[in-house]
Amino acid sequence: MDLPTQGNRASRITTIPLTRYLTRQDEVSSVGWQSEVFIDIKQRLSKESGFPCVFSKNAFKNGLILFYFVEDSSRYSMIKLAEALREFVELSRQWDGTLQTSYPLIVAFSHKAIQAESVEEYHQFGWQVLQEIHELDMEDWPEDINTKPEAPGWSMCFHGMPIFCNMSNPEHYHRRSRNLGRHFVIVINPRERFDEFAGNTPAGQK
Repeated sequence: MDLPTQGNRASRITTIPLTRYLTRQDEVSSVGWQSEVFIDIKQRLSKESGFPCVFSKNAFKNGLILFYFVEDSSRYSMIKLAEALREFVELSRQWDGTLQTSYPLIVAFSHKAIQAESVEEYHQFGWQVLQEIHELDMEDWPEDINTKPEAPGWSMCFHGMPIFCNMSNPEHYHRRSRNLGRHFVIVINPRERFDEFAGNTPAGQK
């Protein structure tokens, strides 16, 4: 089943499949910390912001971004995050190769979950989250991907799919692509799709 967006937070109507755990861009709450996350991202991905990732800006403009909000860092919250990520991977397997079905996932964490004082502390927390997600993964790690993060060609994998995870936090002052506002967020894309649309390719620059 497909549900059209209402267009109130996107410049044009986009169709995104119905999901159980993920929040579509036009459905983000207008109150609370979830609203703060959305406002910050909207400001950074606006046409005039100078944000360096063209793919992310186009995805936001076309209403393609999906969100998942993590309230705290408990084991239960990590289990729910793993379920949401599993749903995202299943959705991503339906990708038809076009930009119109390239849905980035933004996983945002409340200040209750993490509020650090340095880039290093946020980075450490992010790797802890990835480790917990890995431990909750019910699928085998792809045989052609090295399991050691320091190895050439390594990629985070989940539910059998290599994924690209971009960690952003408010302590990053010099790299615009690593600061999406007041909260720690992880932007997730399938590795194949990221390389196609966010890399240094003609498609990635459109």
